[in-house]
Amino acid sequence: MSDLNMMDTYEDQIKDPQVMNRAHSLLPKNLRKKYSAKEIESDVHVSSEDHSLVMEIKATTSSKKNSPKIANAVAKAFKDEFKQMNPSSAEVKLLAPAKEKDVTSKTSPSAKKYAVLGAALGILMGMLIAFGWTSYRKIH
Repeated sequence: MSDLNMMDTYEDQIKDPQVMNRAHSLLPKNLRKKYSAKEIESDVHVSSEDHSLVMEIKATTSSKKNSPKIANAVAKAFKDEFKQMNPSSAEVKLLAPAKEKDVTSKTSPSAKKYAVLGAALGILMGMLIAFGWTSYRKIH
């Protein structure tokens, strides 16, 4: 029961520099060059349900391949550092690793696309008005 009351603390501990530095060291070399421990910290989001001892660790990056690797590295790092941070607590077990197929993509409207579309429609409307005005003047 005491661990249940500590879930908010554990969520905060995941963002601890000690855990983030360990997570950074667990990443493949190419990702260690691309992401700093601070960037990993800002990319990672931790949540848990009320009355549950299960935490969900998500990483949001620009790469579908990198997000699960970062989330898994953070989970492993927390597991490795947990006993040192909480000597009297129970053991952390990793339930399911993040996989690339679990990644969801959020897309946002492209301002550039809308600007080009707006300009094209504006030119088309201008041409139609000019044609209509010219035709009207020739008829009358």
